[in-house]
Amino acid sequence: MGVSNEFLIPSFQFPVLAASDWEKIARTGDFFMVGGIVIVSDIFREIDNCVTAPQGFSAGTTSCGIKSDGSIPDLAILASDVPCIATGTFTPSSTRA
Repeated sequence: MGVSNEFLIPSFQFPVLAASDWEKIARTGDFFMVGGIVIVSDIFREIDNCVTAPQGFSAGTTSCGIKSDGSIPDLAILASDVPCIATGTFTPSSTRA
């Protein structure tokens, strides 16, 4: 299964599972991998508005010259209304983020 560009959130509080519980889930095949992280499919649902769904966040894209074609947006911007912890990812990958 390929990794999609969908944003997912838990539909309920995720329990801490013992190793034996993970083994049971693995045997049923009721999981998939996203970026090396195991996602249990029964506890996630797709949401509308993706990255701006949490209250207080805005997002947008722009072209800043990273790509040779200046008409292609090559920078995503995520802004918070209040101070928060943030990180950036810079990669030469040709995979769409």
